[in-house]
Amino acid sequence: RIRINSNSNVDNILVSFNSWGGSNLSYASNIPNIGVLPAGASQITAVKGMLDYGYYEVTPANAALALITSPTINYDATMTFNGHSNGALGVSPYCLIKAPHTNNTTLTWGIGGGSFINGTQQFTPGSFTSTVTGKLSGLTSFSVFAMGHNTSAFVLPLQLTGFEVAQKDNNAQLTWSVLEENGLKNYTIERTTDLVVYASIGEEIPAYSNDLNNYSFTDLNVTAINSEVVYYRIKMNFQDGSFAYSSVRTIVLNKSAAMQLSIYPNPVMDNMTANFSSTQTEKYTILINDESGKLVNHMTIDAIQGQNTIDASELTKELPVGVYFITLENQSGIQQKRVKIVKAQ
Repeated sequence: RIRINSNSNVDNILVSFNSWGGSNLSYASNIPNIGVLPAGASQITAVKGMLDYGYYEVTPANAALALITSPTINYDATMTFNGHSNGALGVSPYCLIKAPHTNNTTLTWGIGGGSFINGTQQFTPGSFTSTVTGKLSGLTSFSVFAMGHNTSAFVLPLQLTGFEVAQKDNNAQLTWSVLEENGLKNYTIERTTDLVVYASIGEEIPAYSNDLNNYSFTDLNVTAINSEVVYYRIKMNFQDGSFAYSSVRTIVLNKSAAMQLSIYPNPVMDNMTANFSSTQTEKYTILINDESGKLVNHMTIDAIQGQNTIDASELTKELPVGVYFITLENQSGIQQKRVKIVKAQ
């Protein structure tokens, strides 16, 4: 289907549909070198093949049916296919154009100067013969049109619904929950003590289910690590080589965790994060004093029970370079922890 938005010099549009093969077989073999974000997906995927049913050849012509080499036109093109056998279940097709109009098979496929609109997906298991539709809008040239696709299902929006870390005896217990794992290869558990260098400490294989899947991992003997605070994250590796990270979770390796306060980075520049653990939900005050003991800034926060990570950048952003002391106090005014920081240039 071709819908003309504006037109100055095109009188006729000549269209033919051809099966792949013969002298035009190279159209199918010349795989498009483009990436597309399919409808409902969270990962960009590459076009890896053409639906094997065939392709359209579209030619603009004047009143005498002669080819117009420089058409002045703007149009939308919609292609609908049924009967292909090499599609991939649940994949949006990509409506592609080989421009400019030529039989030069060295040209790569592209979206022809228009904007890509995600097509409908095929959901018929096994046969792959359901009808699929792809569309391009705002096209200004004509050429060979075909429906491209990825030979493997695209990555659905992976939903990490929860990720928690807690100290259990001498170990760290990680738990997380995930929805919609299609396209996922595995989970890598990573650990760091400086928020710079992360080490892989384990791997989990997905359940490959669209239901809510719960996972757990135990980091054994974590208390033997020479660090007051340990940070964890989950790396989600996809089948196409892409990956994504969870947010970072921490544990404080001390029985009196409520007495601990860590600041990073230190030295501090523009940004500063305070990390501490509270035994209950209550108000805390963070105080900053200079080397003489003078109070130079403070802030009050509502802490939750458990681990708290606070963006405290406003406390030091306007401070001159120097050495300062940060004190954490709870609602009753009991000093919890005093940390020395250095404000850098």
